[in-house]
Amino acid sequence: MFETDPLEELVANLMASGLQFVQLPTATTAAWQKATLYDPAGNLVTLYRATAQMPITASLRATSNVMPHTD
Repeated sequence: MFETDPLEELVANLMASGLQFVQLPTATTAAWQKATLYDPAGNLVTLYRATAQMPITASLRATSNVMPHTD
């Protein structure tokens, strides 16, 4: 999981470079927006953006959760 802002701009740039998304930017709650894709190595990657309603700590920003893709 990786935090990014603006999320929509990053997703557009990644799509233009040929990456395919499993989930386009979607508001999951009032505080979170996320998008999910497989990177070129097949790892599932979640990108997220916290809204003003959800402050994010530095420790959360440093975490990542990448799982291998098993087709």
